[in-house]
Amino acid sequence: MATLTTPDQETPHSLSVGVDIGEVDKSAARWWAAILAPGKGWQAIVLKRKGGVYFAPWSYSLAHDPTLSIRWRDNGTEIKDPNTPPTSTAALGYLIEFCLLHNLHDEFDAAFAAALTFPTHNHYGTPIEIPWSIAGRANLTAKPRSRAEYIAFAHNLAYYMSLSCNYSVVMSSLCGSFWEPTVGCNLVSPWLHPVLEEIPKLPQFAGDSRRYHKLIAIMCAARRPTLSPLWAGASLSGLVGQIIDLVRTGTPPLDPNCYFWTGSAQNFLDLPWGTGPYFKTGSGSGTNIKIIERADVWRLLYLQPLEDDGLHYESLPFSPWHPVGATRAESCVLRV
Repeated sequence: MATLTTPDQETPHSLSVGVDIGEVDKSAARWWAAILAPGKGWQAIVLKRKGGVYFAPWSYSLAHDPTLSIRWRDNGTEIKDPNTPPTSTAALGYLIEFCLLHNLHDEFDAAFAAALTFPTHNHYGTPIEIPWSIAGRANLTAKPRSRAEYIAFAHNLAYYMSLSCNYSVVMSSLCGSFWEPTVGCNLVSPWLHPVLEEIPKLPQFAGDSRRYHKLIAIMCAARRPTLSPLWAGASLSGLVGQIIDLVRTGTPPLDPNCYFWTGSAQNFLDLPWGTGPYFKTGSGSGTNIKIIERADVWRLLYLQPLEDDGLHYESLPFSPWHPVGATRAESCVLRV
């Protein structure tokens, strides 16, 4: 478990971080000790079966460094069983009191955004790398947030959790920030090359991946403002490296629900189709012919048919970038 200390005690570890939780009861102190303990201090078991144990998507295992010590004062409240886990409402109350004690405002939002990325880290097997250098900084200038504001925020917690545990939507949204509607599939490499290959080699970023990832998060948040909280969380938790690796392949993960959840288009199928007929008159070999853009062929074949004709596409394209070129009318399947 994490070290429990009184205000006049110090943890002799060179990398220790003291967490003052104020004047609380033994149940709250026990809860803080469990979630900050090295390893799996708090095991959020969802289901036990013969084949194994299933943990919540937000489960984590805390590294031993830095050591976390908890400083607290007993408020004298009698607790029947301090080892009984608190309800989600009680746990939120502990967190709210902690934020009010330290006048945390922006820090709360940033930490919450980082926690939203935990299930995505778990899916891809990437470690959560919190920048401990920011720990312990006091926030004395931010506008205080009232207890009522924290509680109002908690009313939407179920929606945030639904988004967070759907790692496919989270990763598809973040990778979609690199997608540009005007760039065709044949121009992906030139489009991505500067930000993925040239910027990391600049003197101010060489050898400093976290600084480079922070710049990527700022750039992508500016391109997709509705996703800026997720980018802040991804930058804090160390997820940006995994995002870049997936984007570099040119075929990042796509989720059909992403656009409707976030309002941020992330592949060419999310774009409006325009007006007028799909087939247009082109010219070739001196003869007028009817042609249709290949992107529109994709859109039409992706629509679910009223009767199964075996011609429609049942899955999304493997890449968000729109296919280039056009197809003659007589070369299209009958459904198109």
